[in-house]
Amino acid sequence: MLTKGRHLKRYALPTQKNNTSYYTPQGLNLKKAFLRAPIKFSYISSGFKPRRFHPILKRWKAHRGIDYRAKTGTPIHAAGDGKVIQSSYNQYNGKYVFIQHGQGIVTKYLHMSRRAVSRGKRVKQGQVIGYVGSTGLAEAPHLHYEFVVNGVHRNPRTVKLPKANPIEQSEKARFLIASQSLINQLETRKQIQSSYQVAM
Repeated sequence: MLTKGRHLKRYALPTQKNNTSYYTPQGLNLKKAFLRAPIKFSYISSGFKPRRFHPILKRWKAHRGIDYRAKTGTPIHAAGDGKVIQSSYNQYNGKYVFIQHGQGIVTKYLHMSRRAVSRGKRVKQGQVIGYVGSTGLAEAPHLHYEFVVNGVHRNPRTVKLPKANPIEQSEKARFLIASQSLINQLETRKQIQSSYQVAM
């Protein structure tokens, strides 16, 4: 890839699983393992706090996630690849979805107007899993988003996000051959351009 006069060495690989990711020439994944925010939001209406006065329950309690204010019907995306372990409704969470990821991570999405995935389904990062609403204990349309690591709630805005996995070993040999071929083509093109400029 060429930009602003320099070559960026990153390559897209469509794998045998029909997934496409971008890698360095050595096979390191350039994609983030998780989205920092799983929604296009207007503003944060409530942050991660050890104590917050609940506007509906009228009592102090921990707020263990981030509230992203957005219009009803705004798409909510899976923050990372994983498996839906809950997709249901209750009077507190409203319509909600929980996703189990690797490394002991679970992400939670609450107060949806509509869910777009069912329990047991596997999802990819960026896939729409539901839509913003105000179901359950919610005063206005928003997404309440939680990031849980080994059973402990972490602040989704500040938690250190894990890196995406490198290229699978079953794909690596094919990728290294293809990437080296592209590198050779780029180097040849650079040499031709340099020779042309000298001749001019």
